[in-house]
Amino acid sequence: MDGAARLLTALGSDPAPVLGSSGGATSAGELPQRGAVVLAERLGTPLVEFPGGHDGYIDAPAAFAGVVRRVLGSSS
Repeated sequence: MDGAARLLTALGSDPAPVLGSSGGATSAGELPQRGAVVLAERLGTPLVEFPGGHDGYIDAPAAFAGVVRRVLGSSS
């Protein structure tokens, strides 16, 4: 069993403890983003899109933090 299969097995039918799968807005179609899309589909959760690419937290920290707040349901 590969790593992704072990993760999905460990999660069972409730992916609630997992933030979900995410990808950078400028990474659409690239290999890491495609993997994130497949993971989101398997988990049955939406893909969370963050600003920028793999380093959006550096390029757009305020916008990145805003997405994190939205996903976690916090307004602070």
